[in-house]
Amino acid sequence: MQPPIIQPMPRSPSPIPPVPLTDIALLHVEHSRSPPPYDQPSSSRPSISDDRLVPGKSLDIPWRALMPIQLYRIADASAYCVIFPFVTALVTSFNVPQDKIGLYSGLAEGSMMMMEAVAAPFWAKAADRYGRRAAMNFGYASSILPALMFGFCSGPWQLLFWRTLFGTMNPIGVIGKILASEICHPGNRAKVFAIFSPGFALGAMAGNLIGGEFSHPWHRLPAWLGGATELYRDWPYALPCVVLAVFGVLTVVYGFAELQETRPPKTHSDLSKSESEKASSKISYASAMKVPGFMRITVIFCFFQLSVLSWDGMASVWLYTQLDRGGLAMSVDIIGLLLAFNNFIYIFTSPYLLPRLQKRYGAVKTLRVCCLIYVLIALMMPLLSFLAGTARPLMWFMLFCYQTLRCVAGLAWPLSDMMTTGCFDDYPHLLATGSAVSLIAGAFGRAIGPGIAGWIYSISTEYESGTLGRQLPWVTILLISLPSVVLSQSMPSDAGGKHDSSGYEAVPMVDSARRDEEESDEETVALRVTGTDV
Repeated sequence: MQPPIIQPMPRSPSPIPPVPLTDIALLHVEHSRSPPPYDQPSSSRPSISDDRLVPGKSLDIPWRALMPIQLYRIADASAYCVIFPFVTALVTSFNVPQDKIGLYSGLAEGSMMMMEAVAAPFWAKAADRYGRRAAMNFGYASSILPALMFGFCSGPWQLLFWRTLFGTMNPIGVIGKILASEICHPGNRAKVFAIFSPGFALGAMAGNLIGGEFSHPWHRLPAWLGGATELYRDWPYALPCVVLAVFGVLTVVYGFAELQETRPPKTHSDLSKSESEKASSKISYASAMKVPGFMRITVIFCFFQLSVLSWDGMASVWLYTQLDRGGLAMSVDIIGLLLAFNNFIYIFTSPYLLPRLQKRYGAVKTLRVCCLIYVLIALMMPLLSFLAGTARPLMWFMLFCYQTLRCVAGLAWPLSDMMTTGCFDDYPHLLATGSAVSLIAGAFGRAIGPGIAGWIYSISTEYESGTLGRQLPWVTILLISLPSVVLSQSMPSDAGGKHDSSGYEAVPMVDSARRDEEESDEETVALRVTGTDV
């Protein structure tokens, strides 16, 4: 007699008819390792959604679906980074006190990312209600004017106002990640995110180049680039923002033409939910935070973001500050080139390095190395400051080593995206909520990191060389970097490049949680078939 096979059942209060004890030994529970589909395919949904629901299928990169998402990510990053080369010079021109220059510079850098996180729940709900495409296109279109106004500020509070408004109106941080997650399959996720994540670096490279090279165009650039335009004599930092505003308009036009909808807007019947469904939606954030492994990854990456953005806020002041105050005394255009060079290296190395490191060493071990690198960067800071005044050629060599280390550390961003997305393979309806939670959680580092770090550096410039006060910057970065290093050691080692029987990538903690859940399911079925109340 063929043994009966009981398929795993959904957890519900409905009773299961008891099975005789004599048949318990013959029971065999089969578990499906493939995640449940999002929804049933509909005629209005693009074909990419149908393909990504096929478990175990190795897909090529969906370039047509990815390109408009990538273009939006580039536009977002370039608008974020355009002020980095000149922000310290701009704030200095406002005649603020010396010990406040780093504070205002850091707040100008971090305020945009902070407001993106604050607005994330709104944009996540808008993406669910009106569709990803509409929220992305109309949202970014509304942020172009604030991006333009960066270069027309006459005081620090005006700069902070326009940066925060841009972050509030900008949906790219949360919806871009959702769209990238929904056009890929766990089988090709590493490839897609290895392309998607460097998009931010490409935009950062463009923003840094434009911000550095197009500043002060009056009588410096050709007439066709604004060198003879009197507007740019009065507003020397306006041209970079004008260029990026034009690029933003072109991006929105392309988005309306090519961006694909991965989740259609809700119908009228969907919106008129019952009270019980509304109550259920209110606890979606709590449900997302209970997804196995999600909060651990989120906490670790929050501390990593704090390290990265604190260093970015400090470096923008450090590079511009004069030698006698502990800086590297670089001009605005050189700072722009240096920052762009770092992004250039990352763009061309991460698509090659990330899949190979993940396959050879696993995601967790690679993430641990990325976190550790910022400890090394902190230790390099006093050496670079010393070499800047004594052996400048050697300083440039050390800067190259520093840039290389930062490129490797940058792999933590796509790793975090992949690991976070992997947590929701079995909970696809919580993906948008989880992305918003992840963005909100990172607001802590984005909000206080650049401002506090830049302020600490400005305070250190008031101390004499060699004193304890002058050592505050690198000690601060060192202490900020340690939590992510320590917490990453608590993550269970993953299977490197190994895949399970269904062809899905092994995701640390999630794979372990699935095994625990399967064992719990087996115990539950065994109890139910004996008639025991569970």
